Amino acid sequence: MQQHINISCSITWILFVTFLSTLSIGIAAKTNLRQQRLRDRTATSEDVIYQVYQDIDIGVVNEENYVDSIISPTSNPLYKDTISPTNNPLEDTLPPSYSPTTAMPTYYPTQTWDGIIVEPADNNPYFFGSELIEIPELGIEISKDLSVKLIAKTGQRVTFANGTKSSYRWHKRSDGAGIVPLNTTHPLEGGYVYLSNSEDKKGGVYGLFMDKHGNVTDYKPLLTGTRRNCGGGHTPWHTWISCEEEYGGQCWQIDPVNERAEMSKLGGYEGGKFESVAVDPRDRESPVFYVTEDRSGGALRRFIANGSDFEALDTDGEITYLNIKDEYRFEWTANKFIGQLSAKESFPNSEGIQYHDGKLSFMSKRTRKLITLDLDDYTYTEEVVGKKFYGQGYFSRAWGQPDQNLIGPTRKVHYFTEDGALQNGIYARYNDGTYTTMFQAIKGGIHKWDETIGIALSLDNTKFYAGFQSLGYIFEIMRDDGLPFE
Repeated sequence: MQQHINISCSITWILFVTFLSTLSIGIAAKTNLRQQRLRDRTATSEDVIYQVYQDIDIGVVNEENYVDSIISPTSNPLYKDTISPTNNPLEDTLPPSYSPTTAMPTYYPTQTWDGIIVEPADNNPYFFGSELIEIPELGIEISKDLSVKLIAKTGQRVTFANGTKSSYRWHKRSDGAGIVPLNTTHPLEGGYVYLSNSEDKKGGVYGLFMDKHGNVTDYKPLLTGTRRNCGGGHTPWHTWISCEEEYGGQCWQIDPVNERAEMSKLGGYEGGKFESVAVDPRDRESPVFYVTEDRSGGALRRFIANGSDFEALDTDGEITYLNIKDEYRFEWTANKFIGQLSAKESFPNSEGIQYHDGKLSFMSKRTRKLITLDLDDYTYTEEVVGKKFYGQGYFSRAWGQPDQNLIGPTRKVHYFTEDGALQNGIYARYNDGTYTTMFQAIKGGIHKWDETIGIALSLDNTKFYAGFQSLGYIFEIMRDDGLPFE
């Protein structure tokens, strides 16, 4: 009996040792295979990804379905749909601090990109959002002490100040907009044009003409034959750049005074899904343009122009791309592939962009961040949009995405639009990092799940223009005290 037990134990022990050996060999083989695959991936990933981006640039594959499977951006639990926005931010946040007026840019001594330098309202500061007033007929809640009127609507003819109506109906899917003076020598003595992009598949740019008091006098197309014109930006020589947000799209320059429109060199020969444009004009002979691209791997490009007039964008310039090096520093690289990877990892789907006093501020829609580059010392900062909120209304950090942006004339307020939320609105960021609401859609109303668009200021900064895309509402907003916006 004992002998049988010993034999049985020996057999069991042999089987156990054999199992462990087999398991060890299997693990080693699997580890070697994994290491080999890792070596293979390391050796070939750049070539594979480079080919993917080449395919994207020529429209062979769809970026969102293809590239995302190769490089995934860092996840951030803040943006999961289960996070709800603060319902009553008024309780915890103090009003914005009123910091002194910052120095104005050193270009064109009497003009900013979006208007004319006026006396800032230092003695009468205005803070948006302390109380919102509902206007059901327009579908919005607007900050008290502001007046608003509807000046255009998709599908309807525009009513002029003299009572007549436009020959053209207001275009579909209004989007980015800008103001250009009609008298470029003495801007305040003439009228101006509100240039409005159309993100419709037929695209185009349309001009709403005003006299010097802001009365509407005309409406007509200024650019046709393009597709999905989204955002844009101004030039130092008083023209408007309109960007096509379409694979292979381009950036078009429009001169409403001389009725001239041409494709610029900003988009390069390959084009892209472009969004917005800003310019650093400190070198008058070689201004530097910056162009955002609304896709997850859309590189932010820098274009150094050769010249200081309309023709400067008709000639080839030096193109480089933004590369975020670490959490503090950035550089410009001639390698587009590196720029695309940097965008994918650090600022996917870049949108509105603005320049001021050596700094470049732009929105990353995917990460919901405002990123500011110091162009002189090559450092940058970033913050989550709407995190510190004052007053009524809110920017939905669960659904909302920051889109177009505009820096006010006194440089104390940074305005921006919102896309993708239930109650999209126009918001203001003060210099201390506090966010407030100018207006937003009524919950469950006619503008739910729409996007706000078309922010711009009149030349004297007393009229603020903005609207909604789907119904094509364009508003003119003024302060009740008659003072300019900051």
